[in-house]
Amino acid sequence: MSLRWKPEAGTCKIPAMTARAKHPRPAEPIIRALLSSFLLICSFPGPDAGWLSAVALVPLLTIVVRVGKGRAFLLGWLCGTVWFAVSLNWLTQTIRLYGGLPLVASGLLILLLGCVLGLYIGIFALTVRCISDWPGAWWFLVIPPAWVLIEYARSWIPAPFPWLLLGTVFWKYPAVSGFYGLFGVYGLSFILVLVNALVWRTLEDRRRPGGGRLAAVRLVAFMVPVLLMYLALSVQGATDEEASIRIGIVQGNYDQGLKWSESLKEEIVRTYVGLSDQAAAAGASLILWPETSVTSYFQSDTQLSGQLRAFSRQRDVHLVFGSPAFQWREGRHVLYNRAYHLAPDGGVRSYDKIRLVPFGEYVPFRPLLSFAARLVPGEGQFVPGKPTDPFPLSVPAGPLICYEASMPDLSRDQVRRGARILLNLTNDAWFGTSWGPYQHLAMAAVRAAELRTPLLRAANTGISAVIDDRGRIVKRLGLLERGVIVADVTPGSGGTMYSRWGDWIVYLSILMIIFIGLGKIRKIYPINQGGKGHDPSGRFQADRR
Repeated sequence: MSLRWKPEAGTCKIPAMTARAKHPRPAEPIIRALLSSFLLICSFPGPDAGWLSAVALVPLLTIVVRVGKGRAFLLGWLCGTVWFAVSLNWLTQTIRLYGGLPLVASGLLILLLGCVLGLYIGIFALTVRCISDWPGAWWFLVIPPAWVLIEYARSWIPAPFPWLLLGTVFWKYPAVSGFYGLFGVYGLSFILVLVNALVWRTLEDRRRPGGGRLAAVRLVAFMVPVLLMYLALSVQGATDEEASIRIGIVQGNYDQGLKWSESLKEEIVRTYVGLSDQAAAAGASLILWPETSVTSYFQSDTQLSGQLRAFSRQRDVHLVFGSPAFQWREGRHVLYNRAYHLAPDGGVRSYDKIRLVPFGEYVPFRPLLSFAARLVPGEGQFVPGKPTDPFPLSVPAGPLICYEASMPDLSRDQVRRGARILLNLTNDAWFGTSWGPYQHLAMAAVRAAELRTPLLRAANTGISAVIDDRGRIVKRLGLLERGVIVADVTPGSGGTMYSRWGDWIVYLSILMIIFIGLGKIRKIYPINQGGKGHDPSGRFQADRR
């Protein structure tokens, strides 16, 4: 199916289009779709120009309403494919270095991933095209909830991967962090798409009689409730500094290709213990190490377990670290990605990772994708854990391992179980110095802002950070650094609308779409006063004899 411009093929009737809009160059639809791709790419970390997201979808919106439905879908698919393939370019390095595939093959896999995820943007573009002929302000009630539902579906299908959610782009803007506590990340996506739609409709109406006045009314109707919510959020209670605890985060910086070497196991532990001594000397009562920072099996290595227990007892600190774990289940050896908590009194608690990384710790749809099994070390052995209560530190602390910090529901579950600090143990060495660690950090910051709960992030090669309850980076260690962070952290309240109601904006979006759908059905098939179906064409009217 061609992407070339054909204005006679099902174009919608938008008033007062200019001659240029009626007869654009054949390449213009593709250029506009790619412009939206470029703006979306630049909105996320690494470029990190989040403000561009307010207009990132405008070029796509302005063109899909002027083409046929098939072309609208293809333009959206093109936009999404380029966006995801470029923004997830860091996966190429991971697959090439640790999956053993050549550069070309790994690049093709990322392109394939982009094509799959791009289908969701194609569906969004098709939705916009389908409603573009509707009169009135139906677009206002359809476009934002449609994006939210499509984005939510993308987070789970074909596998759990809630990466590059549009609402994440404001992660480093403290002025809007309070909105995360109200709406969650999907709510920010809703607002951003609504802003894009307002800009689009304003551009379309600019030449209509009274179009400027209409645009002003729309802007005021949008800004007044937003400003009122912002004023309500700006009234913050005083912080109880006396309740703060001093924590230490250790970043060992061991290359992923070397850290599992048998000859380095003891050296790695010595390095982490030595750096932890610095944190303990500075008064830290909780010390956090990264995911799989201990590469031996803590549960069976008596020498190692004795060494770490002695450190925790002698320094009077709570130590949280990552280590692999194993179990015999139904006659086979299974592995867990585990976080341990050692208390000074010798108590041991653990948490097993619940959401495994697709194509990292397991292969989704394995019967169809069995060829990918060789890309996954230990594939078929890793199994997910079960939800557990927070670690019983002086302040309850909820563990999250690796990309679990990208999943709003897991963080929320920990806070609802009583956590007042979130602990994110991760190993971003897989990503190298690409955009991956920065994108991962941004999602962790959003989790803290959603729940008004600080998050401590320990990463093997970085970026380790202390994130406060508004999602702000208080202290950090950059990529490929070895060192220690010591900071005083005030426990969070966890009392946000999001922590109580979760992804309510998703449920609201479902209701909006259902309501609009029923309304359109009623308009097409109205019900007469007698309660019988009525056919406007008169072809199937009931016999009135």
